[in-house]
Amino acid sequence: MKWRVWAPLALACACQRKQAATEPIAQPVTSSVPPVRERNLCSRPSRLSASVAPLGLCHADLDDPLTAARKFYDRQEYSEALSCAAKWTALMPDDPQGHSERAAALVALGNLEAAQLAYSRALALAPDQLDALLGAAHLYAVRLPSNRERDELAVLYSEKGLSLAKREGDQKLVEQFALLSAMSFNDLGDSQRAYERAEEALQLGPDNTDARYERGLALFELCRFGEATLAFRSLLADPEHRARAHHQLGLLRERNGQFREAERHFAQARQLSAVPRYFQGGGGQGRAGAPPRHAARSRWGAGNGRRAPLRCGPPEQRPSALPRHPGLVPWPAPGGRLSPGVG
Repeated sequence: MKWRVWAPLALACACQRKQAATEPIAQPVTSSVPPVRERNLCSRPSRLSASVAPLGLCHADLDDPLTAARKFYDRQEYSEALSCAAKWTALMPDDPQGHSERAAALVALGNLEAAQLAYSRALALAPDQLDALLGAAHLYAVRLPSNRERDELAVLYSEKGLSLAKREGDQKLVEQFALLSAMSFNDLGDSQRAYERAEEALQLGPDNTDARYERGLALFELCRFGEATLAFRSLLADPEHRARAHHQLGLLRERNGQFREAERHFAQARQLSAVPRYFQGGGGQGRAGAPPRHAARSRWGAGNGRRAPLRCGPPEQRPSALPRHPGLVPWPAPGGRLSPGVG
């Protein structure tokens, strides 16, 4: 039955295109009534394209463009890396490594929409390409604003990469994929699996502070408050995580009715935070920066600022019966996070 509906429409579209080539352009008619935009079923929806600066030349010297792109990337010369990666993909359009390098450079330059397409093309050509899997998992788990669809996609990429890295015996990749899985599972609220993946990462890298932080978040959500307290205390001397650790310790103290101690931790978090917006209900936009290839970076994870789940029992109540102590930092929106820049 569908052809009976679409056949006349297709014929009408063909007639419209033919008439458009022969009919004169009508003069605009002025009216006090604003025009109504009609839906045109015969053409694709158009959208304004952002201005794109032309790529520079690839100065590969004696290297091939792909090797040059990697060298430029490692030197944090991301525009040059993008130029060489783009040249390589033009020469070798079916090489997934070229598209993965191009995607990494696009992420570094903040062009996340184009990076998604580049990673998709790399993985369409080679679904088991570890570099592309790691970059795509990092993009969806860390750099892009969080929502359930992106977090689920990050889990698919990181879990597949984790399985492949274990098969190849690459312990460093296993640690990095396990960390990204822990982040994504925490974002999705699957605290048990987040805890297991964080533990897996810590077995291979006991000094991995990102994994220790994700483990603390999972313990908090699992109502294991004593262990969570120890986990966050261990991060108080770490410059990367101490602001967030103070914030989480404030939530734990507040839950126990230790409101002065909670306020002290929240004040420390505000003072130490390099991203004050996080402690003011941050918006979830990733900051500019680039992860090294085969490297996962920390982010302001989901779970930051949340009370423990209701299954943990009611928290202590103040005499005022207010939900929080006046003046303490507000919580971010659910799923809100920020990605710190890469040094």
